[in-house]
Amino acid sequence: MSSTSTILKSVAKVCAVVACGRTDVVGASGFCHKHYTYNKRHGHPEIADVPTQPLALSERDAAWLAAVLDCEGWIGTCGTKGRFHNRIGVGNTNPKLIVRLLALTGFGSARNVTPKSPRAKPQIHWNVNRKEEIRAILLAVLPHLILKTQQAELVLALPPKNTKANARRVATHLALRALNKKGI
Repeated sequence: MSSTSTILKSVAKVCAVVACGRTDVVGASGFCHKHYTYNKRHGHPEIADVPTQPLALSERDAAWLAAVLDCEGWIGTCGTKGRFHNRIGVGNTNPKLIVRLLALTGFGSARNVTPKSPRAKPQIHWNVNRKEEIRAILLAVLPHLILKTQQAELVLALPPKNTKANARRVATHLALRALNKKGI
């Protein structure tokens, strides 16, 4: 091994995760690409969230999407034992609505749902579970929401996943459950 490669190796940054030892450190984070990606997704106090831009929709499309979310959709969190993730979605028996949602946003997925009652029609659900996509949609439709404004604001204010903010995450989850409770 040449002296130049020895010097470069001693100067190269090593991942902050003790057992890792990889040298492909991302910026000033101190983490290799693998651990940076993991910590970005699951939350780390030293990795700031990149601000999400609202989904580029016309005023008419944003109002339409807000009306659909208000009437046929849901905005909230799901999970257990302090591990929650955001979710938004729409359920309907007409596939044309779900196809329009997929085409308009470019986000989410559609799935068929078998009804519990034999008298009910089969439904199709459009679900969005990725944090960045949910934020982009909610930022675009928030000015037009009427019924689910509080839920959208709570989801947008939900702190990142880390141990310091877990109590706030649980409180937000419980507040969303109360707002989304049936019969109220």
